[in-house]
Amino acid sequence: MPSKMPPKNCPAALRHHNIRLKTFLKRNKQYNVLTVGSFIFFPPRAAALLPPPFGFIPNRTLVSSMATRNSPIGPARLLLLQRADTERMFLDLWDVPGGGSELASSKILDLVANKTFDQTGLHLKKFVRQISDGVEIKTSDGPGFMLCFEIEVKEVTEFGEIEKFDSLGDLKIELVRADHHEFVWATEEEIRDEIFPVATPEHKAVMLQAFERRRQDVEEMKERAMEACRVQKHTQYEEDDVDATVTEDDDEVDGEEEDSEEDEKKADEGPDYGKVSVKHNRIIKFW
Repeated sequence: MPSKMPPKNCPAALRHHNIRLKTFLKRNKQYNVLTVGSFIFFPPRAAALLPPPFGFIPNRTLVSSMATRNSPIGPARLLLLQRADTERMFLDLWDVPGGGSELASSKILDLVANKTFDQTGLHLKKFVRQISDGVEIKTSDGPGFMLCFEIEVKEVTEFGEIEKFDSLGDLKIELVRADHHEFVWATEEEIRDEIFPVATPEHKAVMLQAFERRRQDVEEMKERAMEACRVQKHTQYEEDDVDATVTEDDDEVDGEEEDSEEDEKKADEGPDYGKVSVKHNRIIKFW
């Protein structure tokens, strides 16, 4: 089981969740159970999708079966686990890693790390953000509440950037067969089209919201990149204007120097005595 999560791995906006489960339930007496959900994306950062490498658009789904082990990587994918058919609720349906704890003394953020490790063998590296304000759920123990967090795990981050490999097949997910018997890296379209039926409509809505948040991240990155380009171009135009002004000034100075040299030359030579000029059809000789 992973060690306690260092505080630096949790954004300040989430630290109010670093409380014990019993504290949360005491404050929210309408719920009997508190559970957590771990949203693990690949690639872990939205920036890795700007732009995707050529030829990485997938035609098949990335699942744990050998038949699709070498499927290519393309759009963002969310790790889902299929519940075992021995579960008391939501048999064979799909959900993100997570769950509750019988230890009321457990802290919420520690529970996220522990459930992620217990169900997948992946080690939490850091929290990214909270997804939605939470989801009301039905459990065998009565009404419950689920807090959802997007996280990054050490194995996915260290597996490499998107351009350095061709499949997620070599990333090992250690399932507890008594709880889950399959996993999948699902796309937004596959979740929306219910290729992998999710436990509840509320869970599905949060998953789609998580994809939307990542899409917003990409758009913000694009806007920042475009703004940086505009600033760079504006700066270049100003530099070009300065260079042009300096060139014009240099030309004027060169012209003035040439005129001055010509005047000095004429002054040294004196009047053109002895030369003949034609004026008004008369010949005039200077002497």
